[in-house]
Amino acid sequence: MFKKYDQYFITKFPRFWVLGIHIYVPVLVILYSIFMLVGFFTFDLELYQRNAWELMYTPLVLPISLVCIMLAILYVVRQIKFNNKRVHIKLPANSRLGFFLFFILFFLSLEYLFFAHNMGYRFYVVEKSEEQLIMDDSIFYEHYNDFYPYIYENNRLNQDAEGSELGRTNTEYDSNIRTKLIKLAPLMLKYWDKKTKPSKEELLNHLNKMPFDDKYYLVDNYSKIRINFSLCTDFQGRNGIFHYRSAEMFLIFLILATALAMLLLVVCSTSAADFGWALLFAALAPTVVGVTMGSLVLLFKLDGNFLFMFRFIILLVLVVMIRLSFSQRINKSIRRGLSISIHLLAPLLVMAFIDFDHIKEKTLMLLVSLVMIASTVFYSVYYESKYINPSE
Repeated sequence: MFKKYDQYFITKFPRFWVLGIHIYVPVLVILYSIFMLVGFFTFDLELYQRNAWELMYTPLVLPISLVCIMLAILYVVRQIKFNNKRVHIKLPANSRLGFFLFFILFFLSLEYLFFAHNMGYRFYVVEKSEEQLIMDDSIFYEHYNDFYPYIYENNRLNQDAEGSELGRTNTEYDSNIRTKLIKLAPLMLKYWDKKTKPSKEELLNHLNKMPFDDKYYLVDNYSKIRINFSLCTDFQGRNGIFHYRSAEMFLIFLILATALAMLLLVVCSTSAADFGWALLFAALAPTVVGVTMGSLVLLFKLDGNFLFMFRFIILLVLVVMIRLSFSQRINKSIRRGLSISIHLLAPLLVMAFIDFDHIKEKTLMLLVSLVMIASTVFYSVYYESKYINPSE
């Protein structure tokens, strides 16, 4: 059955087949579904035993990491095997940009798979406006003192195995607590755990009949309600276990995915020898800049702001690399390696000329991603002229 399925894409959608869309997209959908369901059904076990930050590093992270690494390796191997410069000859020239964008989406999907189980917690969130959350928080805070004596004693009894009887009546229980709880009931129901949430009538009946020493019902449920309330505020603020929804996290993932996609496109578009030279020159260029900078400072005992000199040396090294990449006296493979290395170093070159004191972190990360995308689009023309439809 798989052979017929695979053959259908080869004949009908050759570009999709080369990218492996018919294999990896269904696999990712299945994995996201599985891990989100695991997060959904282990919500209680996870949430009430850990704080929000530790939730990201549950035992699920190890198997998810292994799955992501294995998928990434298999995908890269497939692309090197099928999506190389020989295959590009059989495909339209405009496939390059589409391939590159799919690489970015694929690696982004793998990165977000790490948080698929946290996405399962999303079903427990009660979405409220920021104004409503602030108002509810002030009400919770106002009633916290009513619960504090019981929360304190609950913690003490849990820590003391030989503590007093669990049914002991707290003599400090205020006779007004019942009235306060009845007023608080509608707010508590807003953030009650969906699996155990009572109806409004059931809760009010319980509060009216509740003996004064039934404190653990209050302590346990109030603590869970507060945690669920925190989930709502975290979801609203895109932090805590929902930090994967934040713009900062997306931009970090975008930089990593774009860098991996750029490297994969270069590997698929060039020869192994030229790519090896490119990696060597990309590693040597920063070393040359650093050694030159240090030598000038030591020899001439320079003092003061070295930023201008640092940028001048970078430009000098870049000009030399560009000049050598066009020199006919140098081996063709080395020339191409020099040219490809400039592509790989493009994000670092841009960062070297940015004033970090006057640019926001989000803007910087977005700029780096755009530079990698733009340089790859530009260099795809170079790869086509040198490897796919060579002119020399």
